[in-house]
Formats: sequence, structure tokens, C-alpha cells
Amino acid sequence: MLPFAINARARTLMMRTAAHMINKKGTVAINDLARSIGLSLRQYERRFADEVGMSPKLFSRVTRFQTALDTKRVEPMRSWLSIAHEFGYLDQTHMVRDFRSLSGTVPGQILVQSGDLQPWSVTAPMKVVAL
Repeated sequence: MLPFAINARARTLMMRTAAHMINKKGTVAINDLARSIGLSLRQYERRFADEVGMSPKLFSRVTRFQTALDTKRVEPMRSWLSIAHEFGYLDQTHMVRDFRSLSGTVPGQILVQSGDLQPWSVTAPMKVVAL
């Protein structure tokens, strides 16, 4: 593994902010994040998209979506309303709209479609160490 580690790319500032978004489960204010690293919102958005491959807002939405879905898989008796509130959605309707936008279907239907398939993220929740 050492030869690969030697050639690994150093973690950039944008990668560290992406890790921060994952650790905060997608519930971060992009404006505040940009300001905290000394960039304007537009500069931050451009640099993030160049390095990560999508806008910070979309990355945050996908992170929040995946974390909410994983939470329901781990705690199937928990209500979607409770999950919506935990992950910063204004209400369940907003969460459903986000799920439909990102996956093409509503939250409960995703679980039905996936059946017994459990992604790696359920058994090993994301915790990223920012360097």
C-alpha cells in the first residue's frame, strides 16, 4: 500500500469542506462554509465544482438525502417526519420533494424498490476525518 500512499493526492481545502458536509449530514449553510474559508460564495462554488464535480449545494442535498435514507433503513420504525426534522427539512413535504427530485420517487418507495439490498453506507456510516 505504501507505493499508492506516496502517490496519493493531498487533501485540498475543497475536499475538506466536502468532508465537513458529510460529517454534518448535509445540513450546512453553503454561505457560511464559504465565508469560513475566506472565499466569496461564487469563488467557493466554482472551486468546489471543479474539484468535486458538482456544486456544493447539490453535494449537500445528496449527502442529506443519503443520510436520511440510511437512517430509515437502520431505524425502520422511525417516522419519516422525525427523520425530516432531524436532517433540517422544513417539513416532510419538503423532504419528499427533495427525494423525488434526486431519486425520481418518494421516500417509502425507494425502500420498497431496494428490497433486501443494503448499501455499504448502512453498515458503515460515513465519518470522514478532515485533515
